[in-house]
Amino acid sequence: MATVIALLMALTIFLYVENKPVPQVQVVPPPSQENKDVLEEPAVKEIEPPVEVATSSPTTLGMKTWVWTKALYNDGHEVVPPEGVFSLTFLDDGSFTTTTDCNSVGGTYGVNNTELTFPEIRSTKMFCEQSKEVVFVTLLRDTSSYHFTSGGELILDLKFDSGSVVFK
Repeated sequence: MATVIALLMALTIFLYVENKPVPQVQVVPPPSQENKDVLEEPAVKEIEPPVEVATSSPTTLGMKTWVWTKALYNDGHEVVPPEGVFSLTFLDDGSFTTTTDCNSVGGTYGVNNTELTFPEIRSTKMFCEQSKEVVFVTLLRDTSSYHFTSGGELILDLKFDSGSVVFK
C-alpha cells in the first residue's frame, strides 16, 4: 500500500511540474481477501472527470454589432471595405442601424426562419467621394437570407445566388 501511495505522489508531482492535469484516483481493495498470507497491492482505478456541457448561447442576429469584412460575388469579384468602418446592428423592435464611411443609415428588417429582408432603408444624403456606402446599402437591399459559420461569422446571402456578404 505504501508503494502505491508513493507512486501516486510521484505522479502528482511530475504532472504538476509538467503543467498537466492531475487525474483523480480511487484506491479499490482487491476482490478477494481469502489468502491473507499473500500481501496484494490494491488496484488503482482512475476516476473519469465529469463531462462539461457546453453552455454557450446560440448565435443570433441581435447578439452584437456586426462588422462588414467583405462581399463576395459569384463571378469572383470581391469588395473589401475600410477595416472596421461599416457595421450593422439588429434591434429587437425590428429595426436596424449601421455605421458607414459617410451617412447615417437605418431602417427595418424582416426575418422568417433564415429569410432576411430590409424592406425600408433610410439614409442621410451627404455626398462623400469614394464612399463604399452605396455598395453597402445595395448589398442590404439585395439580401435574401442569412446563416452563421462555425467561426461565428454572419453571412448574408444575396438574391439570385449572386454572392454573399461577410460580417464578423
